[in-house]
Amino acid sequence: MSVRANSWQPYPVPYSDVTVVALLTYQWALGVIPLGGCVVEAKEEPNMPYAMRISHEDFHGNIVLAAESEFEQAQWLEMLQESGKVTWRNAQLGEAMIETLEAQGLQLAKEKQEYLDKLMEETEELCLQREQREALEHLNQVLEAEKQQFEEVVQELRGEQEQIKR
Repeated sequence: MSVRANSWQPYPVPYSDVTVVALLTYQWALGVIPLGGCVVEAKEEPNMPYAMRISHEDFHGNIVLAAESEFEQAQWLEMLQESGKVTWRNAQLGEAMIETLEAQGLQLAKEKQEYLDKLMEETEELCLQREQREALEHLNQVLEAEKQQFEEVVQELRGEQEQIKR
């Protein structure tokens, strides 16, 4: 959609938790139209071949906007009709869903941290057990070496005892 200096341009913006159309000129908002539950349709008006009518049961009359070409009119109709699906009730439901998901996310993060803490404790315990096992293995090797020495000493003493007996 081309922008001319003195033309109004409809622009979808979030406003009070519903989608509205802001009528812009010189990039300043001149007003808003709540679109939730509105009927948006193409309408031919005198001197406005690409007009669009926005109506709602709560409006006093209709709102008519015009595009500069049939292509722009089709784009605006599609965008306005899609934006009209966002109602206050839908916005509330969306907000409730977001709050629920955020709470679930926090709960999952808490559970994740608890599992990580437990994993760290178990890892530390396993490291301690491994160190103890390695220390016991080393001690076992030292004792085995001493046992070998004692057995050699015993063999020597038996040999000497045999020699003494003869």
